[in-house]
Amino acid sequence: MRKLTSYVAMSVLVASGLVGVSASQSAAEPPRGGATEPPPYPGSVSTTCTGQAINSPRVGAPAKVKLRVDPGEPQGWATFTYERARNGLIVAEHRRRYNGPGWNKYSFRKKLPRGNYIVRVWFNSTPRDSVYTNCRDTFEQRVRPRGRR
Repeated sequence: MRKLTSYVAMSVLVASGLVGVSASQSAAEPPRGGATEPPPYPGSVSTTCTGQAINSPRVGAPAKVKLRVDPGEPQGWATFTYERARNGLIVAEHRRRYNGPGWNKYSFRKKLPRGNYIVRVWFNSTPRDSVYTNCRDTFEQRVRPRGRR
């Protein structure tokens, strides 16, 4: 009986000591849950552009491309510049409105000569005070020779 009483007394003392230690630690920690302040709103949101050629048109046919700007739903203008892959000569430049989200498809009717092109895309967000940043991308597109009819 003496041992049982001493074990009970010892367990009470140990339990009260642990409660005291955990109470002092929790007072040092910041409160959790809704009591903390939210993080500040970012001044800008970094965007990434992804451009792709939809087709490899024949000479005289419209070139088709698509563009996606992530994340969110940025608004702005996209400028597509067609450069000759061989010598860097700029052959055509097109400016189109980007109305995200997701893929936006564009068709350019300018007659491109046969050859391989590097298409450079610049996305400029609007309005000027938009939180979305501007971005760039490049991809390749090939214009095939005119086929037999």
